[in-house]
Amino acid sequence: AMREDDTTAAVEHFRDARAIFDLLAVGDPDNIDLRAKHARLNMDLGTALTAAGRSDEAEDHLETARELFESMFAAQPEKASLRLGLAEVLGELSALQAARGDGREAHRRGQHALDVLEDRHWPAAERIRAEVQSTLGALISDD
Repeated sequence: AMREDDTTAAVEHFRDARAIFDLLAVGDPDNIDLRAKHARLNMDLGTALTAAGRSDEAEDHLETARELFESMFAAQPEKASLRLGLAEVLGELSALQAARGDGREAHRRGQHALDVLEDRHWPAAERIRAEVQSTLGALISDD
């Protein structure tokens, strides 16, 4: 587990990197790799903010990542990295909502993540699926 000062440092590094990718993505809006990196940095920043206990800020960045991944995935559903990114950020949003006690929204996000993964059995998909199933299982056991 990260110490609080480590988490704060991680948040600042992700913020700096995201600011650079914001500029790059604006300069080359059709570059899917840049847009995917931008989405991933928003997700990483959201995850670090969640670890720092800053869930409102975390949710903003996770939602930005979700929107970016969703638009890219809609345009290129065959691209595995976009499918995995979208499922992963939905899983992060599910866990965030579960931690807040919003079981209905946590379940909706988690189910959406599982739907995005469909029947893919790649190692990364299985890891995301396991994390989401764990979140959803905890919701049921908390009832």
